Amino acid sequence: MNLADIEFHPKVVNALRKARFETAEEIILLSSAELSTKLRIEDLLAKELLDTVSRALYPCEQRASTALAKFRQRDNRCLSLGDRVLNETLGGGIPTGGITEVFGRSAAGKTQLALQLCITVQLPEELGGLCGGAAFIATEQKFPIQRFAEMSHHFRERFPCLRGFDLMDNVHILHVRDLETQHHILCYQLPAMVELYGIRLVVVDSIAANFRGDEGGGTTTAADGTGSGFKNGFEAAPARARDLYEVGRVLKQLADRFDVAVVCLNQVSDVFHDSDVRGSVGGSMGGHAFLDVQMRGPSDDPSIERVVPTLGLTWSNLVNTRIMLSRRDTATALSPDGREGSHHVETVRTLRVCFAPHLSRSHCKYQITQAGVVGIEHE
Repeated sequence: MNLADIEFHPKVVNALRKARFETAEEIILLSSAELSTKLRIEDLLAKELLDTVSRALYPCEQRASTALAKFRQRDNRCLSLGDRVLNETLGGGIPTGGITEVFGRSAAGKTQLALQLCITVQLPEELGGLCGGAAFIATEQKFPIQRFAEMSHHFRERFPCLRGFDLMDNVHILHVRDLETQHHILCYQLPAMVELYGIRLVVVDSIAANFRGDEGGGTTTAADGTGSGFKNGFEAAPARARDLYEVGRVLKQLADRFDVAVVCLNQVSDVFHDSDVRGSVGGSMGGHAFLDVQMRGPSDDPSIERVVPTLGLTWSNLVNTRIMLSRRDTATALSPDGREGSHHVETVRTLRVCFAPHLSRSHCKYQITQAGVVGIEHE
């Protein structure tokens, strides 16, 4: 900002001209004592100069005194999941303006839920949608287009407003296979896409794939056979943590700037006893066992899987809302004699809110049908 655009005391104006100060950025980096010495003005005028420049660069009306004030300044919305039970459990759906993590074992239904969100985001706002498109960043497998088409057919039957166009046209798919490409897309390509195509949902499936795939140094042996490759893996952990933080920063900035919903799917690691619950990026170093409570709930509840999300404490501090999807297969005998082959396997799936700024812990059962992810009423 040019100093000529800011009003000062006439004595200060002359002093600035003589000292050849031209921009507000030059002033804001100095203390009042330094300004008083360089400009040869009284301490009181130096303090007033610094305050005036500070207010010009960062107006008071743009500030939020508390987190609650900042929350009230926003027009927070929620993206519907297309199901009443799931929406009630999540307080209306997936919130915009932050990062929502969905983690769970393979086949728990994470990608199914993400596909459903790619459809509901295209609904008008009065039906719980955001009237926009979706960006689907695939880091592991190809986008399941056949499954998406199947779910789209059922949603068109439920919502006639979706029948006039191809839902696939509003889902922009990006395949990413390494960290460098992922960083470039998130920092440069994705913000431009959000503005150009009116994207209101960003899905990353999964956030951990490229970070875990980049950890080869932690388990390899050096060419000279000294085993220094293992050491290099630990030495690389701080760099991976910085990369992970940068990814989270970019996603949070994107969510806040454009008021989009960011959903990151995450993998899990097994926990064998409580001392194993440590946050890390590619290992079991750092973190604290309190995350065990936040992620899994009471350890004496047998229905909760003993797993934790990957990427550890660094990633946990970047997540606004954490949701766990679990799947448990229970075999029941069909006949009293219990003969081999006379058992029925029942699959029970549970969605749990681990933590969220606007929700208490809650859960609900759900099932995956041809129509999508459907919540089950509490008995």
